[in-house]
Amino acid sequence: MGFGIVSYAAYVPRHRLQGKEVASTFGSGGGRGTRALASYDEDSTTLGVAAARPLVEGEDAGPVPATLHFATTTPAYLDKTNASAIHAALDLPGTTFAVDVAGSPRSAMGALRAASAQGGLAVLADLRTGLPGSADEVGSGDAAAAFAFGPDAAAEIVGQASLTAELLDRWRHPGELAATVWEERFGLETYVPLIREVAKAALAQAGVDGPDHVIVSCPHVKAAAAGQRAIGARVAEEPPAVGYAGAADPGVRLAATLDRAAPGET
Repeated sequence: MGFGIVSYAAYVPRHRLQGKEVASTFGSGGGRGTRALASYDEDSTTLGVAAARPLVEGEDAGPVPATLHFATTTPAYLDKTNASAIHAALDLPGTTFAVDVAGSPRSAMGALRAASAQGGLAVLADLRTGLPGSADEVGSGDAAAAFAFGPDAAAEIVGQASLTAELLDRWRHPGELAATVWEERFGLETYVPLIREVAKAALAQAGVDGPDHVIVSCPHVKAAAAGQRAIGARVAEEPPAVGYAGAADPGVRLAATLDRAAPGET
């Protein structure tokens, strides 16, 4: 089923924002938790470069990737290919096809599926913002992850499935800094059945009854928790002190899980 993951890496900025600091500033909101926060001179492109560089440089570097797909919801530029800047920073040859996959966190899955089909490099990076004191401000995080696909993989893809449904539960108009979010109770009714159905289809294709690790990436906190329970398997631990990282989130979670996974596990 295409190529598997040959190597991977993640990058999380060193700065952290404590929820209690938000609460003390605004007098409400905030609370518990810690999120990763990019420095003043970091954007989604530089985060992506930091994550991808270990995969293409040094003695452990793999083969030259045929493609580079860059997924983000916060591109540094519009009407310009941001992937080409990552391509240049990594000193890849001109024959490596570089393209942006941008707009929503789901772009990450597009980049991963394209890279796995062509033996390429998927770079996922995001900066996440929210209204002052909101759950997005406290519960989101800035991060990046990169995956190189090819033969002789360390992690093989044994099954995959997808479902698509239109749901206006979160949106951000061009030029706006923060998203508008619908009431979570409405999204819950749509997300959970989709999660349950797609998980069942993917496991059936893979011939796996009970996976060893499960990753659920979703900005909808209640839907993510309900989806985990619906799958009924051991869920991977949260990446420490990062927060929901948008397009980078599934990559950061996958990288953290692969760090802990043992040979033969799914």
